[in-house]
Amino acid sequence: MLRVGYPLTTGAIAIDDDRWFKQLFELSPDPVWIIANNQFIECNEAAVRTLGYLSREEVLNVHPSKLSPPQQPDGEDSYAKAERMMTLVRDNGLHRFEWIHNKADGTDFFAEVTLSVIEFPSGQVIYCVWRDITERKQADAALRENEARYSTLIQHIGEGISFVDSAERFTFANQAAENIFGVPPGGLQGRTLREFTTSAQFGVIEAQTRHRQTGEKSTYEIEIDRPDGVKCSLLVSAVPQFDVQGKFAGALGVFRDITECKQAEQALRESEARFRDITFSLADWVWEIDEKCCYTYSSAKGFDYFGPCRESIIGKTPFELMPPDEAKRVAAIFARIMTDKAPIKDLENWNITARGEKVCLLTNGVPILDAAGNLKGYRGVDIDITERKQMEEQVRQLAFYDLLTQLPNRRLLDDRLTQALAESKRSNRYGALIFFDLDDFKVVNDKHGHAVGDLLLVQAAQRMKSCVREVDTVVRHGGDEFVVMLGDLAADKGASTAQAGIVAEKIRAALAEPYVVVVKHDAQADTLVELRCTASIGVVVFIDREGTQDDFLRLADSAMYQAKEEGGNLIRFSELGA
Repeated sequence: MLRVGYPLTTGAIAIDDDRWFKQLFELSPDPVWIIANNQFIECNEAAVRTLGYLSREEVLNVHPSKLSPPQQPDGEDSYAKAERMMTLVRDNGLHRFEWIHNKADGTDFFAEVTLSVIEFPSGQVIYCVWRDITERKQADAALRENEARYSTLIQHIGEGISFVDSAERFTFANQAAENIFGVPPGGLQGRTLREFTTSAQFGVIEAQTRHRQTGEKSTYEIEIDRPDGVKCSLLVSAVPQFDVQGKFAGALGVFRDITECKQAEQALRESEARFRDITFSLADWVWEIDEKCCYTYSSAKGFDYFGPCRESIIGKTPFELMPPDEAKRVAAIFARIMTDKAPIKDLENWNITARGEKVCLLTNGVPILDAAGNLKGYRGVDIDITERKQMEEQVRQLAFYDLLTQLPNRRLLDDRLTQALAESKRSNRYGALIFFDLDDFKVVNDKHGHAVGDLLLVQAAQRMKSCVREVDTVVRHGGDEFVVMLGDLAADKGASTAQAGIVAEKIRAALAEPYVVVVKHDAQADTLVELRCTASIGVVVFIDREGTQDDFLRLADSAMYQAKEEGGNLIRFSELGA
């Protein structure tokens, strides 16, 4: 307890002694108050400036809670807490705590408050000093937000993340890592990678550990035996960690389950380069956007896609990295999701890289909300699924296209004929089916072999495609049979029949021209062979109201066989009821 105005060895000093107390009080850079009878009775100019008032009279002779919000951050009533703090300092002589005060403009600021008791001859007062700690509190909040962001990223990233100490014992593992190793939460703590491998791989682990101890990053493949008996192949990337003395302290490890990639490599017998591409495509892009959909953070993978400079991504929206039509589609989806503050789940989207390449990314993300529940943005992970999409397209090609001629097959014809019939119902316009069977194709096969026959089929397909519009469909129906489907002809049946006849004749003439194919021989020079092969052609025009899909296919086929029976190289027409 400070005693002011009492005799000291150097003489008595009173509160109004300008030699020290007034300077201590008035010239303090921090707000200083005198409290008596639980009210502010005096303050210095720093207190008035800090609160934003014009004079001391506006803030004196009031209870401390009058310059405070109704409640403090801990939920306690400001008046009751102020009374309790003043009681504590009277009992103990000194007390320090944090407090929120109101400024004149209504804004709040954090202060560290120090109360001490001063004894005057006339009585006891409380000496109160404030120190503005608003910036410190804001820095603490930013640090907590940053830690929460990276904790969320680590827990939601698709790869296993772990830390090991200098003895290679796991000290941390995210959920993905625990899932990869097949252990429950906390199941990796204190264990080593060796416990999940066979002795045959100990040498690999030890060699990589020694490599990391030299300060180098290590990347290697290893097989583990999970507790459930499942064997998994992992790609491990580890970055060494050193303490402040430069001593090896362990490593940050990233585990990626590449079991499926290995199995695909074995099943499809792909090359080593192909396998590396697939493995590389599994790398994830971690990102964060604000409430305006502008990127505020991107991991290195994003810059691999869109360019090495910060400006390549940061400040841009995802839609600026997409083709125009895709950008419009994805922006509409984002608008709905952000309105609902919902997660982004398995959203496929196409992007254009800095190299001009199209990549398909699978996007997952979670909303970032402030304390009031307001949306501040999203953070998430994108996985490159370009190769998967390409494989799906290859499967579609096998299902709907002929491998030899690259024409649509019978299955795709059924689908397009269904669509054409539906369109004819809406437009009231006819379409047409033209069936072709190559005359004497068997003779070509028997005389020159199937390889020459295949070359003729390819040329025949090209000639048919050159005779029709891009909107029309040329189909290999099987063997030496082809189908051409014409859509959007005339509304009049006779006119449509005439149009179909013109196209059929054009194709008939093209197919009747000689074919020249190159025949390759193993031990001899290649030879040119001239072939002739005409076609028997059947035509039917169709509209939805006049029959079914099966009716029109049957009629066109019947007309084609009529042409063949009459000697071939002819066109015959058919219609229902004829």
